[in-house]
Amino acid sequence: MTNKIEGSIKNKKSMVLITTVIGISILFTGCSDTNENSDVEKMLENPSEQQSQSSTIDYTGSDEKICENVTEEVYDAKFNQVESLIAICKSEPEGYFWEDINQENIKKILPTLSEKHDIEGRVEYTSKDDKASIYNIGFRFNDMGDIPDKSWGGVSIQIDKKPIERFYDFAEEEKVSDIIGIPVILGVFESHNKEDATMYFAEFQKDDLYYMVEYISDKENADELFSYMLLDILLDETPNLSILENPEIPKLSKEELSLKEAYSDADFGKYLIKAPDNYVFDSAKRYINQEENGLSVLWIYDYDDFAVNVKKFSDKEYEDEAIIKIEDLKPDFIKKLSYTNEGKVHFRFGVLYGDVLVDINCSGDKNMAKHLYDELIKVKDR
Repeated sequence: MTNKIEGSIKNKKSMVLITTVIGISILFTGCSDTNENSDVEKMLENPSEQQSQSSTIDYTGSDEKICENVTEEVYDAKFNQVESLIAICKSEPEGYFWEDINQENIKKILPTLSEKHDIEGRVEYTSKDDKASIYNIGFRFNDMGDIPDKSWGGVSIQIDKKPIERFYDFAEEEKVSDIIGIPVILGVFESHNKEDATMYFAEFQKDDLYYMVEYISDKENADELFSYMLLDILLDETPNLSILENPEIPKLSKEELSLKEAYSDADFGKYLIKAPDNYVFDSAKRYINQEENGLSVLWIYDYDDFAVNVKKFSDKEYEDEAIIKIEDLKPDFIKKLSYTNEGKVHFRFGVLYGDVLVDINCSGDKNMAKHLYDELIKVKDR
């Protein structure tokens, strides 16, 4: 799908005039403090000479700052229709840890966007032999009123020194847009349900860095907002990521255990429940990272999992999870938390023993609720 968009902004507090020739409108123009008429404005003054349809979009109010300090150029945006989204499961690499990026460094990496938005950033590392390497850099903001009741709305930006794995498939062979001399692959995913949000994607390379930008919004002018944010990144100088190097490496550990070793763990072994007899032991890990100190064990049976994670409890980390103290546990509590899908009964909840949380995530048959209750009561009596 090719979209040729032309437009101009008379001033920062005025309106955007857009001419859309084909398909989805996406704006790759910038703001101007002048009132001089551009070629596009002149064309719009004589709509009879054009075959396309013009429209106006109000950029007053909270969106005003989005369109500042951009370019007056007009670009051809070749948007690729996304056919499906892909779930990507990644295991943590060796010596994984992370640090939040302070505001001073965010301004150095995303200077223009950081002037307009309240951005949070995190850099992920791998470590070995007391040396750390950057694994991934991510930024996020959602301060434009996009889907205020959903935590997944807004903008996310990934930066890496290697190509970033794509989590979507295009319906047709991808088309590449040339924007200020940088090849950019653009994508859009539109839900069949009009009430759902639209997802916009952009991937490109600047010098030796790779970028993936995602914007999820239910705003009517989301395509224009996305284009302005994208241009802010493209027009900035390529950042020097050395400012994120040489972090302090926290205490980390991850050890593979046998099932016998897991039950013998001095800190958490006594809290570990057993899976039903028909489930087969798959793996066990004793780990310490920046967020958790715990023991995780997994059993499997056919397509069913029985995962138990025993860890030190933190109120902050489990605000959204169903948790109950062991002294309050009743069989009905477990049954109420279950749901059935394709004949399988699924459970996800936690039971608190003092300052230790037993986190359960499993699926099975109708007898699973009784099994879980019996096993959890046994832990109390140990």
